Amino acid sequence: PAKITMKTPFHSAGASCEDPGAERTVTSILRQLTAEARQWQIDAQRIMLAGDFATALGFFRNALAKAQAAGETELEAELHNSCGCMLSKIGNKVDAKMHYLSAVAILERIYEPGPNEPELLFFSRHNAGEMQREVHGQTVNKMLKEASALIKEGCIMQARNMLEEALPFAEHGAKDPILEAELLNQLAWTYAKEKKQPTGCGIPTGISLLKRALALIAPFVERNETADKLTHILDKNLEHFQEVERERPVWLLLNEADGFISTNVHEHCEAAASKAAAVYRKKLGADHHLMAYALNRLGYSQLMMHDFPGARKSLRAARVIISKWPDHAQEARVIGFCLAWAEAERQQGDWGILPPGWL
Repeated sequence: PAKITMKTPFHSAGASCEDPGAERTVTSILRQLTAEARQWQIDAQRIMLAGDFATALGFFRNALAKAQAAGETELEAELHNSCGCMLSKIGNKVDAKMHYLSAVAILERIYEPGPNEPELLFFSRHNAGEMQREVHGQTVNKMLKEASALIKEGCIMQARNMLEEALPFAEHGAKDPILEAELLNQLAWTYAKEKKQPTGCGIPTGISLLKRALALIAPFVERNETADKLTHILDKNLEHFQEVERERPVWLLLNEADGFISTNVHEHCEAAASKAAAVYRKKLGADHHLMAYALNRLGYSQLMMHDFPGARKSLRAARVIISKWPDHAQEARVIGFCLAWAEAERQQGDWGILPPGWL
């Protein structure tokens, strides 16, 4: 008898599971997609080894699309990693991180946490973490560059706020001690430049930040060229900051003497300048340039009180000291003017506008 066959009704979702021929067709298509995905992958790897990362990325993406269509989840995760690697090579860290995270999400759906997790999941997590750190590192470097420009423009508080905002990204995001140390170095300078006068109260904070930076990169010294160079810079800056800190009490006395000069209270100026000279001699040494600054103010106050012998003595000593400091030529000129005045033994109004030799 003739065999009667009934047509399987068509379902919009696909062929019925009762249709073996349709099943074979679907299986064949999926196998074909998988084979194509692997061929694209092989070609991509060949191009990658040749160093053409952008073209290899296009091939890996084609392979990824085929694997996704075929439902090959592990292959899909592997190709997400490959795409992430290519994107990282061409500098697109953000998209690279997204591919690595996609691989992690796929594999975590397949495998239970524990010792049976595949190495691919471990590498995907590692790569995602590395990209996250590099993305944060790029952010910090951008903020560091912008803050440096603000410092040069004199926008100290804006620069400080930006650097303080960047610090957590360097410490917890990028997890880069060397980058964090660079930030701390710049932040220290914002405190040093807090005021134009060397008496700025930010110097102790700056010293603390520099010491913190040195401690951060100490484990990397002699093992990292960047750390070696940065250590040298930090050491020099710390030495400078500490010198300014030693000078700070003396500058306070100098400013006090200048205040008395501006109000023509020369007796008090003489006392403040004498005290400043004594402090300088004890703290900084008799040949320090600030000693000449103090003796100049002392000599000027004596000159204003017509103590010409005392003024000549103070100003001559100041001239000898300042001659050893060529970077302080302006102060040297002022000392020379006052000494010419003291040696002429004339009162303030005896010349016209300026004494001879002042121009």
